[in-house]
Amino acid sequence: MVLMPENPTNRMRSTDEVCGYYAGKPKIRLEVREFPPTDEVTSVPVLLVETDSTGFEFLGNLFLAFARSSEGCHRHLAPDSAGSAYFREGCRLGLLLHRLPCEKAETPIENGGRRLL
Repeated sequence: MVLMPENPTNRMRSTDEVCGYYAGKPKIRLEVREFPPTDEVTSVPVLLVETDSTGFEFLGNLFLAFARSSEGCHRHLAPDSAGSAYFREGCRLGLLLHRLPCEKAETPIENGGRRLL
């Protein structure tokens, strides 16, 4: 199933539209964890995102909609705030999507957050 075709008249235009589409689907349960550095895997912490195929489809469509939208430079989903329905119970990390260039200096990643890019 192609939910994000190149034809702009048929694609989801916002992350809200993606979330609305998946609201009526089977439950998505994201698990986001930081793995500490280990000699066996890597020397830096690794972010683990664990879910089923529907969850990864949701994330893929969310990322594409965000990349193509004009809804601002950041979108936050977390187990204790907006988007909490998409996270497994007990999950302690959320997602902050931040598109560069930044539109607002007060974006949390610009004020002391760890920059990943």
